[in-house]
Amino acid sequence: MKLYIVILFLVAYESFAHDVTISEIRNGWRRAIAPFEDECIHETGVKAELIDDFYTYGKMSDDPCWRCFLQCVNVKLQVSTSTGEVNVKQVSETFDYVDLSIVEKCNKISELDPCKKTHLFVKVFKKQARLERIGPYPSLSNTGFKLDVERKNLDLIYLSVFINLGSPLRTSKAEHLLSCIDYMRMLTFRAKMINTLV
Repeated sequence: MKLYIVILFLVAYESFAHDVTISEIRNGWRRAIAPFEDECIHETGVKAELIDDFYTYGKMSDDPCWRCFLQCVNVKLQVSTSTGEVNVKQVSETFDYVDLSIVEKCNKISELDPCKKTHLFVKVFKKQARLERIGPYPSLSNTGFKLDVERKNLDLIYLSVFINLGSPLRTSKAEHLLSCIDYMRMLTFRAKMINTLV
């Protein structure tokens, strides 16, 4: 048990080496699109201010050029097809701090125009993420980290600190670490209960 807590502590400490704000997350997303930004600005005629407004303040424009810009960078990143179909796995691999379950929920948009479809996807994703409260750190399950508790392979299910989009991190690393340790105790107890029933 102590070994599991030490492993969890080391992984958690490494993952939470610094606090991440939504602004930093959006900057990371912008870095992901950077290789194609100029090309897509040229192709779509979008105003640079609309891009800056989104990645700096989270402000979504309804401008048709902005819609097509989103579609353009998504296609170039292979996050979506030319018809606007979203590649859920590619989204989570391309953009940091994206919750796969939210992407899957937002992928059910029926719209024929690919630019509108991508715009709606981003808009719904942003709204859904605000409702579900995205964690500022990727979950340990997304990193492939698994922990064997009492010989049961239990994934560490989303041990991230939750924040509202647009707000700085309000929970300290120490508080988060304590909640992770409590969660590990609960997993260990559950594994022991499973072993007694089997």
